[in-house]
Amino acid sequence: MTKISDTVKHSAAHVMAAAIKRVFPEVKFGIGPVTSEGFYYDIDIDKKITEEDLKNIEAVANEIIKENHKFTQITLDKDSALNFLLQNGQIYKAELVKQIDEPEVSFYKLGEEFTDLCRGPHVSSTEEIGIIVVNKVEQSFWRDDPNRPELQRVYGMVFRNLNEAQDYKKKLEIVKNKNYKTIGLSSNLFFEYENSIYFSPLGANSIKSLKKLFLRSLKDNILNQTLFPQGKNNYEFRKILFENYKSKNHGYKEFPLIFNYDSTNFFEIKKEKIETLVQTIISMFTDTEGMSELGIQIEEIVDIFRKKLLIDVSADILSDNLDDGKVKVISSVLKSNVVSHNQVLTKTNGVVETVFFVLDSFDRKWQLASLRTFTQNTPTYVDEKNENKNLFVTEIEVVPLRIIAYLLEENNGNLPTTIKETHIICIPIKSKQNEFASNFSKKIAKQGYNVEVDLRSKSIQNKIRNAEERKIPVILVIGNKEVTNNSVSVRFEGREVGLMDYENLTSFLSENLKIG
Repeated sequence: MTKISDTVKHSAAHVMAAAIKRVFPEVKFGIGPVTSEGFYYDIDIDKKITEEDLKNIEAVANEIIKENHKFTQITLDKDSALNFLLQNGQIYKAELVKQIDEPEVSFYKLGEEFTDLCRGPHVSSTEEIGIIVVNKVEQSFWRDDPNRPELQRVYGMVFRNLNEAQDYKKKLEIVKNKNYKTIGLSSNLFFEYENSIYFSPLGANSIKSLKKLFLRSLKDNILNQTLFPQGKNNYEFRKILFENYKSKNHGYKEFPLIFNYDSTNFFEIKKEKIETLVQTIISMFTDTEGMSELGIQIEEIVDIFRKKLLIDVSADILSDNLDDGKVKVISSVLKSNVVSHNQVLTKTNGVVETVFFVLDSFDRKWQLASLRTFTQNTPTYVDEKNENKNLFVTEIEVVPLRIIAYLLEENNGNLPTTIKETHIICIPIKSKQNEFASNFSKKIAKQGYNVEVDLRSKSIQNKIRNAEERKIPVILVIGNKEVTNNSVSVRFEGREVGLMDYENLTSFLSENLKIG
C-alpha cells in the first residue's frame, strides 16, 4: 500500500469531521490528530455511535471528497476566535484557544460548511485525498483525563484509491474472525463466564510453560523468587527491591542477583485488553559484569523468540544518547544475530530500552518484550578497592498473554510445541487398555514430555477428533493389538505413522517433537 503523508491524513481528518457534522449537526469537537495508521476525532454527541453510524459517516465523507471543496486558512484575533467557537457551541475548542499565547489564531475552512481550529498544513482541495474508511469508535475523555467529560473517539484511515480501501476492509473482516479470544475459546485455552474470559487449565499451563522458557535461560543458582502483595506494579516492585538493597552495605561478591516477579493475576482477560500479566526479571550486576551480561541476555531473548517460539522478532533501541556504550553493545549483538533493528533517539532519562516486536501478516505491530538497562539511582556496592559504585541493572519485561495472542492469531490456534500444555495423548480404545495406557504414558513423561491419557467413555473417533482439534501433535492409540505387542499406534500431526514399541517411539519423538 502506498504510504500516505501526514498532510493528506490531516486533511482527511477534517473531511471526516465535516461528515460527522453533517450527520450530527449539534456535535462538539475535541482534538483530531494524525496517528501512525490514520487519524481520529474526539466528539461529544448525545447518542452512542453505532456501526451503522460509522458507515453513514464514511459514505458522507467520501461524498464530500467528490464535491471537491477547497481548504482555506483564515486567522482571527483571540477574542474573535473565542466568540466564533462559543457561538457555534465548540466549547472544547474554545478551551484550547484560551491556552494559545499568540494574538492571532489559525483556522482552516473546508468549503463553506466546516471550519476548525487548526495550524495546518492541508492539501489544496479534497480531490487530492483519495478514499476514506471510518473503521472504529472508542470511549475517550477530554484531554485524556478520566475526570473530564466523556467523549467518543472516531477513527479513520485514508487510501489512494478504492482498490486499496477494499483490500483493507477485507483484511479487517479476516482479523475480526481471527481474534485470539475466539480462537482460544474454540481451542479450550479459555472459557467464558459472565462476559469475562478466563484461562482454562490448558491455557494456564501454556502461560506457565512460556514463563519457564524465560526463567530457564537464567542461571538457576542466582535466581531469587520474590513474592509481593497483589496489585503492586513493576515500578513499586523495583522501588521496594532497591530500597532493600540500599539499606545494606553489600560487597561485589554478593552479585549478580536475579529476581522474578509477576505483576498481576494471569487467569483473567479483562476489558478487551491482553496485557493482564507482566513478568519482570530484574538482574543486579557489578559494573564490570554488567556490560557482558547485557549481551548474553539479549542473545537469550532472541534465542527464545527465534528457536523456541518460532517468532522472527525485530527490535527498537530507545535511548537519549545513541553514543552510550550500552546502545553499541546491544546493536552489535543484534547485528551478529541478524536481528533487524532501529536506534531511536528519544527521552529515556538515561535508561536504554530494547523493545522486541513482530509485525503480523496484517502489518500490525505486537510488542512482546523489552529489556531496560540503567545505572542511575540504583543500589550501590563496595568494589575490590573499597569504593562505592552503582549497580548495573537490567530489567526484562515479558508480556506472556500478548505472545500467546500473537501466536494464536498468526498460527490459526496452533501454539509452538515448546509451550503446549500437552505434547502427547494416549488414547485407549477400550477400558481394559486403560492400565497399559496409563503405565506407558508415565514412562514417556519421564523423558520430559507433557503426556495426557484420555480415559473418557467416548468413541475412539471422538477422542482422536478432539485431540486433533486441540492440536496435540502426537496421538498414541492403544488397542488389543498394541497391548499384545507392547507397543502403540502413532499419529503425528494428523497423519498415521504406524506401530512402535517404546524404544522406537522415544527415537521418533526425539527427532520430531522439539520441546526446547
